[in-house]
Amino acid sequence: MQEAVWAQELVKETLPIITDRPDQTESAFLVPVRTLQLETEVKMNWENRSRSTLDYNSTLLRIGLARFAELRLTQQLQRQHIDVENGEIVRDGLGPLTVGTKILLWNEKALRPQAAVILDYVLPTGSEVLREGETSQYLVRGLFSHSLTDKVGLGYNIGGAYMGRNKFIVVYTLAVSRELTDKLGAYVEVFGEKENSDDVSLSADGGFTYLVLYNLQLDLSGGFGLTEEAENGYVSAGISWRFPY
Repeated sequence: MQEAVWAQELVKETLPIITDRPDQTESAFLVPVRTLQLETEVKMNWENRSRSTLDYNSTLLRIGLARFAELRLTQQLQRQHIDVENGEIVRDGLGPLTVGTKILLWNEKALRPQAAVILDYVLPTGSEVLREGETSQYLVRGLFSHSLTDKVGLGYNIGGAYMGRNKFIVVYTLAVSRELTDKLGAYVEVFGEKENSDDVSLSADGGFTYLVLYNLQLDLSGGFGLTEEAENGYVSAGISWRFPY
């Protein structure tokens, strides 16, 4: 029994970090039990010609509760720039807090993908000037991952969100990742959403990850809109760090 516990701790301490960033496709893998994983970024997002948002500290904290479940807390510090006829409006503040969980459904086997689900609740908290009257939001997303080869992976998500005031959004992503070296990885992706009866929005992005240590990863990514309804684009740089508790 003691040897089994020691072996489990050894695996936890040396297992390479798997993150939910920098792509929009959330991984179907959970963080190991009794570990904390911090995933943070600086992101510049151009929503359209008149509006841009700088997330100068967007952070996801993942806590391994059990083999089949993790706790997730998400928070952002934001600055919005909005061009108006009389000049520019700048809004600074704390974004809403998101509390959620990721639950493992089943492991990958042959043609069956690794599968998990994320359940999120976005609280109407943070700076009121950034909320613009938004109410609580509920999100559910199915996550699926395939190992195509030893170095190539395929991931995809499908889900939906209730944004309040009878506003529903369907979200979808598809990403292909490749291990370039033992430390360097790359991905390309398409993602989008559809709100009620609006036209489909579709974007593309790509980026790189670099494994500094088994539990420390850096990343760089960027994307652009493919349809008129999509946001213009974004650039992002991030760091992810896992440690035991």
